[in-house]
Amino acid sequence: MVQILTEAGWSMVAYDHCWRNPQYYAYVMIYFCFMHIIIVYIIATLIKGIFWEVYFTVDQIFREKER
Repeated sequence: MVQILTEAGWSMVAYDHCWRNPQYYAYVMIYFCFMHIIIVYIIATLIKGIFWEVYFTVDQIFREKER
């Protein structure tokens, strides 16, 4: 799943699973495509949002201390 999150060759993992189980080719591809959509577009966005929220909170604290 980390490969899917970082988009580092996740398609090779999917194709490897398809070669191992050719009768489940459609299910494997649907699974990996949905996982790609969920992880990259939803979870990665949430993680980036959390980082930005922490950054702005810390920045605000530093600015208040400078006053």
